[in-house]
Amino acid sequence: MRDDKANLDQNRSARQSAHQDRVQIVDLMHDLESALAAPSVTRIEAWTRRVADQLGKLQTALHASREEIHSNRGLFAEIVAECPWLLPRVEKLKPLYQKLEQQIVELQRELDPSNPNVDQLRHQLGQMLNSLRNVQATETELIFEAIGLDLGVGD
Repeated sequence: MRDDKANLDQNRSARQSAHQDRVQIVDLMHDLESALAAPSVTRIEAWTRRVADQLGKLQTALHASREEIHSNRGLFAEIVAECPWLLPRVEKLKPLYQKLEQQIVELQRELDPSNPNVDQLRHQLGQMLNSLRNVQATETELIFEAIGLDLGVGD
């Protein structure tokens, strides 16, 4: 009985941590979008620094999420342990996060304050953010399937 309670607490903690990580990523995405939308014409260095800062924070959060997916602890380890048939879908997330991190590294290299192509950077960063939204949607569907959430309960 005591082990069941410890497992339940550990599972609840893994879910709460995963939720907080995802909320943080969404907040960082909004911060990056805000930085991208800021005027840049007369303040190119400030714009570039702000975008680079927000992009770095997002990269750190994505790296932590990728580490969780690769870990034998946390929400995805729990999903695989409880629903082994979902392992292929969890495995599909790994290269998606790696690709996003690689895109960020490449975009950071292009953030040259002395000669940035602002329109191109905005476009490329927008594409990366859309890719991240797609990965998050895939991840969310996997999580909802794993926990068997029935939104019609109680109707």
